[in-house]
Amino acid sequence: MSNVQHTVSELIEAVGATYRTIDIRSVAIRKEDCWENVMAVVRFTYEDVDSAKARIAKLAQRFSPVKTDLLWLNSFVRPFKDWSDLCSEIKLKDVLRMGDVDFRLRERKEKPDLPQSIGYIQRGDFSRIRSFDGRAWPELTMNFDLGGVSPLMEGRLNREAHLIGYSDVLDAANSLCELNVSQRDPG
Repeated sequence: MSNVQHTVSELIEAVGATYRTIDIRSVAIRKEDCWENVMAVVRFTYEDVDSAKARIAKLAQRFSPVKTDLLWLNSFVRPFKDWSDLCSEIKLKDVLRMGDVDFRLRERKEKPDLPQSIGYIQRGDFSRIRSFDGRAWPELTMNFDLGGVSPLMEGRLNREAHLIGYSDVLDAANSLCELNVSQRDPG
């Protein structure tokens, strides 16, 4: 579709008027006395906030929720007008805020600057994020991978997911976060 890089800000400038909701999914693990985000999906949709919440609630009825002492998969919907707040929370406060819960971001040298992040617009046919409405939308995907082995590969976390009916953490993420990920590609 395009071999030209674009920033998220450029995408929003071009088509942001069509967005109404920010759909956020997080896979978090317990680290000491707080929750640490390990994997997240932030998706813009044309849905109104109530419709997005209803869609996520329906998904949650089909799959077992994941919240144990060590592992938490969470979903949250924010109005698109909160985009600047979300970016500030991530860059300045080092948190992914989902309702009244702050998920600490993993340590990194540079904080993610979502508006200035660069990616390629690609067709959504082979996306790592499943379409919520069955359409293959063009997408701009960015990874903020810290490298190394993902904490999600830890046996204790996979046991937690297995005890509530999933084969492992990534199986739960595939179901509840609407991802297309495998053991070799954690995200």
